[in-house]
Amino acid sequence: MSDPTARSSLRSDVRVIGLIGVAHFFSHFFQLTLPPLFPLLKDVLGVPYVALGLAMSVFYGASGIGQTLSGFLVDRVGAHRVLLSGMALFASAIALAGFVPSYWMLLPVALLAGLGNSVFHPADYSILNASVDPRRIGRGYSAHSISGNLGWAAAPTVVFGLTAHFGWRAALVTVGSLGLAMVVLLATQRAAFVQNLLELIERGKIFSLPEKPDGNLIPPLVTLLYSRGEVGRIMPHVF
Repeated sequence: MSDPTARSSLRSDVRVIGLIGVAHFFSHFFQLTLPPLFPLLKDVLGVPYVALGLAMSVFYGASGIGQTLSGFLVDRVGAHRVLLSGMALFASAIALAGFVPSYWMLLPVALLAGLGNSVFHPADYSILNASVDPRRIGRGYSAHSISGNLGWAAAPTVVFGLTAHFGWRAALVTVGSLGLAMVVLLATQRAAFVQNLLELIERGKIFSLPEKPDGNLIPPLVTLLYSRGEVGRIMPHVF
């Protein structure tokens, strides 16, 4: 007979991995929303490809530098908050790109988008490490990577299709709005990350707890974590 606890653990891990995978999908999807439009933007904005390449350099420069800062923010205020804030900034920047009147307005939008993109790896890996059973963490990393690649693959097709039917401005506003909807969904799933962490602690996957005097786990757990100074170290990864 299968272990109900094991089945519950698997479902919880799949849920967390799936949610973080979808967030990573959008990160990579947004990265390739503008480049497919370069042939069109070149004429609309009246700039050469070099100028459009500069906009992407601003994006990736901000993203690369911002990842270090995002790591500190994750440790300070929590991965879930940082992930939601960055994703909202990224999605809003993509939507704003649909309203830019000139090339020079595209550059600050690219900067904001890059800062939004910088949060995903620090926040995603913190949540996965804190919330997924160590026996499945490798598969969690794999799903995380694959979801990002799928985002890259999907972006040109979706952007081309929307642009063909509604124009490039409407396409950018639409995909940005979809990202904001995903932010709202992730915001409602915070309890899933916390519950998974508590279950891992209860089963001794993160900490070895003493024998429980009764069936009530949470008060002894909180007392133990505070006494060992671990609440401040572990809980910010998901709160």
